[in-house]
Amino acid sequence: MPVRLSHVEITFLEVKNLNGVFRMSILNETGAIDLGLSSVKDNNELGVLKSIDFLTEQGTKYINKGLEPDAKRTIISIRDIGNAAALQKMELGVLISLVSLGRMAEAAREQKMSNTGLSIIYSLCAVGRSAVGQEMEAAVRIAVAYLGEIANSASLHNLKRESLVSSLAIGAIGKETSRQQIIRVPENGGLFFSRFRHVLIYPGHGGASFI
Repeated sequence: MPVRLSHVEITFLEVKNLNGVFRMSILNETGAIDLGLSSVKDNNELGVLKSIDFLTEQGTKYINKGLEPDAKRTIISIRDIGNAAALQKMELGVLISLVSLGRMAEAAREQKMSNTGLSIIYSLCAVGRSAVGQEMEAAVRIAVAYLGEIANSASLHNLKRESLVSSLAIGAIGKETSRQQIIRVPENGGLFFSRFRHVLIYPGHGGASFI
């Protein structure tokens, strides 16, 4: 079953409704990438949405046409914008990048584009780990949910490489989460734990769950 993220999906629909306006300012992928990265620096969420929406649409077109190098290029661009958003603590940008990658994973699965699928797995893992570093719990859950969905589908279709890599990606996010659970010493001399102390990841059989 596809991951459902209603509030993020609604934002995407709002972006789509202004599609004509966006296309006036974004003419190509380079423009979209530049807009995304500069918008992250300026804390301009709408600019990030414009950028990722354009790249998602282009990337999906490439996947449907079987243009793997072009598809992978857009995936990497979305990953880079998501990572940049995490570093700037722009959680909406991180969430949208993850949703975008999740959508493209579904398209790649339908087209049986294995290498593109692997690129998406690596990108979901990278953005997920960045989200862990910024304590964006919702984004971490979303990244793991998509990776779990990919792993389960790969297992059902006996795609051993995709199943293994996605499971390892979940484990990598789990390792990063565990590292964030180390006790920290604030300036006032007291002790506190990362708010991820209640988030546990159990990789195995291509899936994961949180408690």
